[in-house]
Amino acid sequence: MYHERGLCKVSLGRPAEGVPDFDRAIYLKNDQPLYYIWRAKAYKMMGKDQEAARDIQQAKLLGMDVPPDFL
Repeated sequence: MYHERGLCKVSLGRPAEGVPDFDRAIYLKNDQPLYYIWRAKAYKMMGKDQEAARDIQQAKLLGMDVPPDFL
């Protein structure tokens, strides 16, 4: 539920509002690589490249194949 709300906010161009939703989704279920991917996308939209890279790395550790040009 939280990740879906975060996705909606990111899709509407409001990534700063989506990050707390992804944070909550990750808190509740931290083994879902897509939550980290979408939070990385939100961070990237906000110019927070280090945070985005950290989340991409976590998604990879959880088994997601992330293309190098994803962001």
